[in-house]
Amino acid sequence: MKKLSLFALAAAGLFLGACSSDKDEIAEVQPINVEEDGGKQFIALNINLPVDNGFATRSDVTDDNNYADDPATFELNDGMESEYKVNDATLIVFRPAASGKEADATFVAAYQINPEPWTMSSDKQVTDYSTKIVQKVGTTVAEGDLALVILNKNNLIAFDASGALEVGGAAFSGTFGDFQKTIATNATGAQTAAMEMTQNGFYMANSPLTDKDGSSTTVPTGAKTQTLVVIENVYETEQEARDGKCAEIYVERGMAKVTVNGTPAKATLDTQYNGGATPVDLNITIDGWVLDQTNQKSYYVRSTEGHDDFISIINGKANKYRYIGISPIVEGNPGAYKYRTYWAKDPNYTKDLASPATFGDLIADELTKTTVNDAALSTEFGDTHPQYCYENTFDVAHQSVNNTTLVRLKVTAKVGSTADDLYIINGNKSMIYKEADVLTLIQNKALEFVKSKNLTLKTGETLTSADFTVTLSARDAAGYKNISAITFLAAGKAKVIDADVAKIPADADILADVVKLYKNNTITGGVSANDGSILCYEGGVSYYTIRVKHFGDQLTPWKTWEGTTGYTNVVAPTLANGSYPGSIGNITVGTAEATAATAANNYLGRYGMLRNNWYDIKVNKIKYLGEAVPTDYSKDPTPDDEIDGYIAVQINILSWAKRTQSWDL
Repeated sequence: MKKLSLFALAAAGLFLGACSSDKDEIAEVQPINVEEDGGKQFIALNINLPVDNGFATRSDVTDDNNYADDPATFELNDGMESEYKVNDATLIVFRPAASGKEADATFVAAYQINPEPWTMSSDKQVTDYSTKIVQKVGTTVAEGDLALVILNKNNLIAFDASGALEVGGAAFSGTFGDFQKTIATNATGAQTAAMEMTQNGFYMANSPLTDKDGSSTTVPTGAKTQTLVVIENVYETEQEARDGKCAEIYVERGMAKVTVNGTPAKATLDTQYNGGATPVDLNITIDGWVLDQTNQKSYYVRSTEGHDDFISIINGKANKYRYIGISPIVEGNPGAYKYRTYWAKDPNYTKDLASPATFGDLIADELTKTTVNDAALSTEFGDTHPQYCYENTFDVAHQSVNNTTLVRLKVTAKVGSTADDLYIINGNKSMIYKEADVLTLIQNKALEFVKSKNLTLKTGETLTSADFTVTLSARDAAGYKNISAITFLAAGKAKVIDADVAKIPADADILADVVKLYKNNTITGGVSANDGSILCYEGGVSYYTIRVKHFGDQLTPWKTWEGTTGYTNVVAPTLANGSYPGSIGNITVGTAEATAATAANNYLGRYGMLRNNWYDIKVNKIKYLGEAVPTDYSKDPTPDDEIDGYIAVQINILSWAKRTQSWDL
């Protein structure tokens, strides 16, 4: 077995040429394709761990690429120690191709390396950096070759018994493009994608960086993206490598991260319980959450396909080129490529259709549907209880609910501290009832129908709602209860004079009349029509769905063009123009703005999830009861921004205008 020496040296700084130390550490590691025939055999490099784009401690650290709804909420954040712990490291070297394209660079060699110990970084965008690594590579690696570093490979890549690199269970010998486009999926049937990327430390690989900054009103024309890092120097001796320049490699995690704050800012529902003379507040608690429609495919290294299109995207209202950050990844100049990028194409980014025939065509067939129930829901909240998933991105023509990763919430609304069943009738969420209230409404309707028969009552008798009993069915799978039976009690019938007994309607007729207003839900072949009137929230529990935003309202504001001056030919979202005008390419509204390119400028990346980005969900308030049972959105092509509007009316039935006339004939 061949051996190589690795020296981990304490770094004096992060910058190219600033690596030196007086402490050596030697480890025996296993290379592949290494020749030991003299000549230049040693390279030096530093590995820099990422800081999350998140919301927490480093409040003075921003990259001016705010995709949250408030400029003060975007930060770069270390996250938890477990998220940057390194258990193993792999160096993969590629040789540049004549085309000059990174994707065409060919595989040279791979090495298992030891980057310990790590040093805490004081730089704004780096959590930790490795000590200077001096790697013996024999004469296989040449100056100008390109380096890719993978940390915590888990089971996604491997080395066989001979030390050969394996990707997808087979020996790897292709180009960087082949590697970059290799699809990472869950390894076993019981293993989720998130578990695969995180079970033995977070999978990390080189982060694509650009040589020009963005996030300003000046377009970063000509900006170039680099993922692989040039090995500028290969040294003949270990000492030369210790003293010489080292390649700086910046890595990012292969996962996106979501956290949920479990305490809503407003602890009561906006809509009140209306069962009494005075409406009563409903106290709300967030009981659990889970990610839904998560991607199950990801590239090993973030794709840079589409870079040339992304650099020029700008929302006219936000007026900021959003694809590239503005702050260099470290203070000073570690090299030409030093700015973060904030969008990418995932493996199922779009269908092979130039102009989809229908907005919201399902492209993300690989998205996994979560069964939203108590077993799936996490009851732990806050920054230290995240959930992880692969990145999920899409173009504007597919910016719809069925293609978007969702956060599902379970919320309980209580009158006081009691978790009663709550109801809404005929879809009117502004009125909330308990079961006794619902029964009273139905009894009153039954009474109204019986009174319409003009029955004559015995002297001193009055029919009331208490003369009727109502039986509701069990709640069906869609959350509805039906009226099973209405009974006109014998005591009530006894109030009718004997001559009119024959006119008393049968219970079946009373029921048939009442269900004209309080309809029963129809279920055919196990599929609910959702046409029932009585929707039951068992125990006051509602489910809510949050569509995860990436650039969000700050960089991709929606429906805010109205009243804006200084922008010409801007088509506002309307019922006629659609939620994202021009997103499909078949909308004609008579202006130059109705194009797919303009749709991308205005809204690309408004929703979605990108690796190494942290999405922190905070609930400010809840207006209405949500879904009585969790809805399956995997086939729902509704735009992520719904443009349908609602009106509120109150209908008043006027009394008869009675005009009495007196005649003498």
